[in-house]
Amino acid sequence: MAKVKSKMQNVSFNDVSELIDFLPEEQRAIVLKLRKIIQNTLPQATERLSYNVPFYRIKTDICFIWPEAVLWGKANKWEGVQLGFRWGSLLSNENNYFEMANRKEVGIKIFNHVHQIKENDIVPLLIEAMYIDERLSLKKKKTGSRQYRKRMDSF
Repeated sequence: MAKVKSKMQNVSFNDVSELIDFLPEEQRAIVLKLRKIIQNTLPQATERLSYNVPFYRIKTDICFIWPEAVLWGKANKWEGVQLGFRWGSLLSNENNYFEMANRKEVGIKIFNHVHQIKENDIVPLLIEAMYIDERLSLKKKKTGSRQYRKRMDSF
């Protein structure tokens, strides 16, 4: 059952199914569709709650789904559901599918209606993100964790 967690977030969930049950209908439909696309495209990725939203990782975090109903701070600055790419700055994003805004690494695409979700646009980005995840993990093994930030510069 959702409960108040901290000053930064309005809820706390034990698992993703609790989050999904908590969501308003339109956000639930968006989250379920994005979740299915991610799980079908990256079946080896593990799903976990972080900041009370689902994150997907193989070696590192690849992407996340952040519904408007789960606040960060007093209020979210968006409406709908965010699909976030952890290493968005390294993705090609040739058609400006997602926005970087003032963020250095994370790319975001916001969906307000389930019909806006186009699997053909998302799948290539997820596959590219998976390859970036693999390359970053190999570089981490070679350089050690202290060189983590420098890995991005050599992409």
